[in-house]
Amino acid sequence: MNKIEELALAMIDYNNGDPKRIQHTTKVHAYASMIGKCEGLDEVYIKTL
Repeated sequence: MNKIEELALAMIDYNNGDPKRIQHTTKVHAYASMIGKCEGLDEVYIKTL
């Protein structure tokens, strides 16, 4: 299991399986990654986002 998968499982556990909170966190991650890629950040910074 990679770090992103570990983090996703920890987030689900932290949010007690609440679908709305999990979806929100997942969307924030996706938007941050997309913005980082559009800004031309390298993979290290995108993973940090």
